[in-house]
Amino acid sequence: MEELKDAVRRQEEFTANFAHELKTPMTSIIGYADTLYQKTLSPEEVHQLAGIIMNEGMRLEALSFKLMELVTLRDYGRGIPKEDLQKITEAFYMVDKSRSREEHGAGLGLALAVKIAKLHHTELVYESVAGQGTCVSFMLAKEADDEEEET
Repeated sequence: MEELKDAVRRQEEFTANFAHELKTPMTSIIGYADTLYQKTLSPEEVHQLAGIIMNEGMRLEALSFKLMELVTLRDYGRGIPKEDLQKITEAFYMVDKSRSREEHGAGLGLALAVKIAKLHHTELVYESVAGQGTCVSFMLAKEADDEEEET
């Protein structure tokens, strides 16, 4: 129980710290964009503020890539038997029906996750070993200069 409490505490600290890291560039972007929107500026001033906005946007992009490096969805629980792995994204499918009912599951989580992944032009990849846990991963495309490249 103490390990779970410690894990929750670490997750809450990480979330708070990451939110703070996101807030700083967002505040700069909003402030400088507002200045561009509300004031008549010389071309040099516009160029300078646009450069700051671009740099802060790139900072946000770098933070998002770091977050993606940390998002290691993996558990070390029961794992999913090989024969069930093909079915886990079907709506309402539950590997352990009795346990899912106890936890008020509906069997929709992974079906929804697959649809969200498709909206982002990717797919979820599942690796699981019964008794050792499950890993879910995906690859997002980065759009750069009107081209998509894998990151």
